[in-house]
Amino acid sequence: MKSKFFLLVALVLLSCSLSAFAQARIPVNHLPFKITKPGNYYFPKDLVLEQSLAGGAAIIIQASNVDLDLNGRALVAASAVGQNTVGIVSAFVTSVTVHNGTIRGFHTGLIMEGMGSSNVGDESTLSSDFLCERLRVTDLSGLNPEGIAILGNHAEIRNCQVVGIGNYGINLRGLNMFVRDCDVSGDLTQAVHVEAIATVIEHSRFHQTRNTRQGTGIFVLGTTTVIDGCDLVGYEDSILLGFQSSAKYRNNSITNCTRTGGTDAGGNY
Repeated sequence: MKSKFFLLVALVLLSCSLSAFAQARIPVNHLPFKITKPGNYYFPKDLVLEQSLAGGAAIIIQASNVDLDLNGRALVAASAVGQNTVGIVSAFVTSVTVHNGTIRGFHTGLIMEGMGSSNVGDESTLSSDFLCERLRVTDLSGLNPEGIAILGNHAEIRNCQVVGIGNYGINLRGLNMFVRDCDVSGDLTQAVHVEAIATVIEHSRFHQTRNTRQGTGIFVLGTTTVIDGCDLVGYEDSILLGFQSSAKYRNNSITNCTRTGGTDAGGNY
């Protein structure tokens, strides 16, 4: 009898905990939307931006310790609206996760900038702790658009896809950056642009879709970059190093590319 009583109590407590968790999730149900408090946010439906924001963003994250779950939904800019608009911006904050959905039709899909002060061109002092996961950024729009841009110290992009025509697929500036299991394709000037120290790019695919060899797979302007187990296809430069930069590449498949820079650490084919 006692065991049944304790089981009933446990089930009630579990039900209360699940209810509290569900109530803690805050819906993002209109655009534009500002997040000004820490918490767990989610998309209950697809969201379409119908108005031009002239350099603004559909969603602005102005608080640290935020989890934004697109919940398998899409954030979409209506035709021509996204040419000078960003999908999601987190500005001067830390500990932010954005995941699980599609961002379509914006000039830049996602920009995440850390907290603190930095010199122009040196974002390594910005505290960030960012995670982008299971995002698909597509149909980039406007002049020199980008897919995902991260500025700060410590960020990870994993299982993300960028598809489009534009400037950079992924733009990394700062320190301790990780790109894992991502896919970047289209007619991009650079699939990945790295202005960072201690960057790891691994198990990812970068494909130039033009018939002729154009653009750069991975551009490195920094030190201690490791490129491991990636697939690079169709670029003029599969890996290109900037001034006083260094990169090691190993276990990569490099196909139909004109040049490869950096230090060959073996296992490439």
